[in-house]
Amino acid sequence: MLKKRLPETLFTYPETAIAFGNNFRQVRRKQGMTQDDLALEAEVERSTIVRIESAKMNASLDMILVLSKALGVHPRELFDFSLTE
Repeated sequence: MLKKRLPETLFTYPETAIAFGNNFRQVRRKQGMTQDDLALEAEVERSTIVRIESAKMNASLDMILVLSKALGVHPRELFDFSLTE
């Protein structure tokens, strides 16, 4: 009987989650917000912000809309990153 292997990462494309998280952090800082400020404005737990920025959580589309509104930016700004190969 073959054992099912567990994935080594939570994401199919971890480099995308890392790039998104890094860009998300840059946008937050550019807006002059701390993680606590953003969590309060977006009405989410600070741990959610930490997990997105550290690529430990994949943000849903709904979450991206909530966070972009709280940051005062268009959602596309959160996707303004490039992947290095």
